[in-house]
Amino acid sequence: PLARPALRALGVHPERSLPAFAPRPFTRRWKRHRSAHPVASRTRGKVIYFHDTFATYNYPRVGMAAVRLLEAAGFEVVIEERRACCGRPMLSKGLVADARRVARKNVGLLARHARAGIPIVGTEPSCILTLRDEYRDLLPGNADVEVVASQSFMLDEFLAKLDDEGDLGITWAGGGGPDVFFHGHCHQKALIGVGPSMSLLKVAGCEATESGAGCCGMAGSFGYETEHYDVSKKVGEERLFPAVNATATETVIAVAGVSCRQQIEHFTDRDTRHIIEVLADRVAPGHAWQAAAAGPVPDEVEPTSERTAHAINTTDGPA
Repeated sequence: PLARPALRALGVHPERSLPAFAPRPFTRRWKRHRSAHPVASRTRGKVIYFHDTFATYNYPRVGMAAVRLLEAAGFEVVIEERRACCGRPMLSKGLVADARRVARKNVGLLARHARAGIPIVGTEPSCILTLRDEYRDLLPGNADVEVVASQSFMLDEFLAKLDDEGDLGITWAGGGGPDVFFHGHCHQKALIGVGPSMSLLKVAGCEATESGAGCCGMAGSFGYETEHYDVSKKVGEERLFPAVNATATETVIAVAGVSCRQQIEHFTDRDTRHIIEVLADRVAPGHAWQAAAAGPVPDEVEPTSERTAHAINTTDGPA
């Protein structure tokens, strides 16, 4: 109740709710996981997971699903805790100087890894693809930017490329996977397309269908703003919401972008999952490149939708 006046003052539409903070952020869960599951003596190399702000503070289960999937593929996962926000929110509000500042910091931190041939992967399309696209415009002539951009990938894109090369190395669970309705993020569709995501879902045994819809209508903070709420809704109503509502109730609604997931759950009666969560659940039981640690601490049971996560985040105890 106390938050409502503050949200109104910020211009947030009264029907919207901001995502709750998780009681245990991704970095804390990551450290717990690493202490319980030490790096195997033999891996196929390192991968930097560029943990975005949403995965860090609101949806750490997405970050942990990424870790599980990368480890299943035999990689040692490394995170750069000193990294800053990617700068995309600043760019969307015209704060170019601030975006350039964080871009310079991130490039400075990541360039040495990229020069060593270590891939940089992310689970939030707008975040990881800002490193690959907008950073070139923010820091023209910076040689390190090109190196970082060339090594930056969406996680499903990165794994699909390995599969295309016959080098993925993941054993998927047997039996038929779930029916999956996948909606691609606009930034993803503009720079990559949904082909890699769809390919990987099918390789993992899922019966995957692509939404074929355009923008969900959220567009970052746009759909939260009182003056844009109705427009945001109308954009989604054009094609996406009817397509979601037409799917069978047992069909998994898989999405990558956090804005798309929030928008679908807000305007339909369907729960959503991040595509990386769906893929991580399809890894065959017992498959792992790493030897099990002695007396491992079991991973936390994660919620299975944005709606459930919000309920848990607002009722769970302190970290």
